[in-house]
Amino acid sequence: MKYLLRVSLVAALFVCFSAAPAFAAADAAKPAPEAKSETRAAPAKAAPAKAAPAAKSEAKAAPAKATPAKAAPAKAAPAKAAPAKASADADDAIKQKLDEFARSIVDSFNRTIMPSEKKKEVKKNSDGTYIARYIAVDPVSINTSYKKSEGNPPVVYVGTIRYVEKEFYCIAATKAAAERGPFALKSSESTTELVKYVKGRWTY
Repeated sequence: MKYLLRVSLVAALFVCFSAAPAFAAADAAKPAPEAKSETRAAPAKAAPAKAAPAAKSEAKAAPAKATPAKAAPAKAAPAKAAPAKASADADDAIKQKLDEFARSIVDSFNRTIMPSEKKKEVKKNSDGTYIARYIAVDPVSINTSYKKSEGNPPVVYVGTIRYVEKEFYCIAATKAAAERGPFALKSSESTTELVKYVKGRWTY
């Protein structure tokens, strides 16, 4: 009987000692869940994939870059300058009429003035020489300007015509020689004429 009890006790101890490594192995196997937690953490690393919606927002922002196209009407602004150009053209036409009127005045002056270049005045000096003289307006000296009239309603513009009247002379031994010249400038005088623009034309 005692022999059987000893055998049973020995067997029980043997079982306990043999089972201990098994429990130790079971504890050693516990790190496996940590590996699972690491694998679960992997999706967190995939978070950057969520940046894809940001790309959509950038695509939505693209229309904002197209706003400069709205500036196109501003480029069309020069078309509004057409009335100003028409006004400038009208002013040029009025100035051209004034210049033509000024030349006609000077031409008429040179034709009618006495003595003229074609009909010189010749006198005999006390020393027996002859002096010939004439008056003329230099067409190059013509200068014109005009402004809006502020007075009489029929008068649209008031113009100014300026020119230089010159006197020439020649002294020679004979009358014929004095008439031939050459002539020298004796004096010059600036003259101003005031004119008005009425019913589409310039007049005194």
